[in-house]
Amino acid sequence: MKKKKIIFSILTIIIIFISSTSVYYCYNVVENSNKKSINFTNNTILYDILDNVYPLSFQLDNVGKKEGIPKYLTANEEASEVFYHNNILYSRELMSEKKNIKYYAEGNNNKLGNTNDDIKNIQNNTDLTDKYQWYLKIAFNEKGELTYDTLGCPIAGNQNYELVWNNFKQTYFQYLDEYDTNAILHNPTNITIYFAVPYKLNTNSIDAIAYYNESNLNNTNVETIIPFAFIAIIAVCLYMLLYPHEIVKEVGIFKYPAKIKLEPLVIGIVLSNTHIVPISHELYDSISTYCVQAGISICLLSMNVTELKKLNKEPVIALVSAIASVCVVAIVLGMIFAPRIIEGWKCAGMFVGTYTGGTPNLTAIATGVDCSRETLAAANAADYVVSTPLMVAMFAAPA
Repeated sequence: MKKKKIIFSILTIIIIFISSTSVYYCYNVVENSNKKSINFTNNTILYDILDNVYPLSFQLDNVGKKEGIPKYLTANEEASEVFYHNNILYSRELMSEKKNIKYYAEGNNNKLGNTNDDIKNIQNNTDLTDKYQWYLKIAFNEKGELTYDTLGCPIAGNQNYELVWNNFKQTYFQYLDEYDTNAILHNPTNITIYFAVPYKLNTNSIDAIAYYNESNLNNTNVETIIPFAFIAIIAVCLYMLLYPHEIVKEVGIFKYPAKIKLEPLVIGIVLSNTHIVPISHELYDSISTYCVQAGISICLLSMNVTELKKLNKEPVIALVSAIASVCVVAIVLGMIFAPRIIEGWKCAGMFVGTYTGGTPNLTAIATGVDCSRETLAAANAADYVVSTPLMVAMFAAPA
């Protein structure tokens, strides 16, 4: 018996290693697809980048609405007011949410940027050219004449950005005719802006780059993923079908995690919320990157598949009903609340996971959908705050 236990302990570790490695390579394929170059000849993307020009120029002018707007627009009061709210105030609010568009601007003795990288000198910095896939310098002189420099960026050099800018103005500001048919939109003056887009894109962003990047992710080459996923599935399934459960349940890798109590989780929640330990850190990403895959394999291997044959209809019906109800509730409430929450659709998927298979499922789904650390932490906290009192109440209630 002891010899068998040693053999199956070694075999278990090998199977977990094979399946975890296979699942990891599946994630790696998705991560590499995230680095695919975006099509920067797409006008929607270019217009989204150029939409930052007027709010940046207005901030560098450092003047109020009354003095600043006539510099950009000759129109009646109503058109000027709409332009100010739509293309200055609102666009400036959106700039902080466009996390994939990095910029550095200077003019009127002022400077403004949203990155610590020296993208002004990106052409002479190989570290930055390896980090950013697209970059461009545009400048407006004192007469508002536009000049541009691609700074040696190979994928930015195939465009006439003066033409793109004029088309952008015609397209984005047509609405002004509704308020003043004689409205004249002027170019900014005395400003230079450096734009850059990194290879590693932030999916938690509202810019057009994130939208088209998500389309790239959805079109990931499935044929590349299938071999790795197939290896993981075959290895786990064969093991689950052939191993003697009475021996494997004594293997330490399955035996000891089951003894973990609630107290460490509560202590972790208290420490993070009192900021004794950080809520998010790069170390957490490194741990989850490699542990989630192993965790999935361990959860699957700890199942006793042969016992499923002994179940009668009632538990199966209960399980199916529970999964169906969770999915229905997640879809309905997701349609209502997801648009109001950052990464709301990802939260809906994560909660389907946690209420059909527990926290490991929540973490696995979060990894699969590339959820941000902040959203994952918030979802876990919400899960424990709601679920723990609910479970206590349910167990305390009379049968």
